[in-house]
Amino acid sequence: MHTPFKPDDASNEQLDKQIWQDPALIEALQKVDSQQKSDEHIVISPRKKNNLLIWASAAAACLIMAFIGLTQLNPPVSPKAPILVAAQQYVATEASDITLSDGTEVALNIQTSLQYHGKIIIN
Repeated sequence: MHTPFKPDDASNEQLDKQIWQDPALIEALQKVDSQQKSDEHIVISPRKKNNLLIWASAAAACLIMAFIGLTQLNPPVSPKAPILVAAQQYVATEASDITLSDGTEVALNIQTSLQYHGKIIIN
């Protein structure tokens, strides 16, 4: 059976002294300590945001969205189509069916006359 190596207490104390009295370790610890002391004096404050800039940006975005919405929702205004008044007169010598300019169908009997004033919209 194999037993692990266990150094005695005297050699442990001697090793501890050598480690903690090492000049390189002491110098490194002093550097870290001085760095921490200098870092304690630096205060980093959070950056304050300019509230006026935020509100102005929000207002500009709202105006742009309102303008786009209004121009897209309202149809463009086109000029009105010209309207002509058509006067039509019919005299029937026999019974017949006629269609007026507005699409209305009229049945005329013998010896009848019809005068019609309708509107024609030209597109």
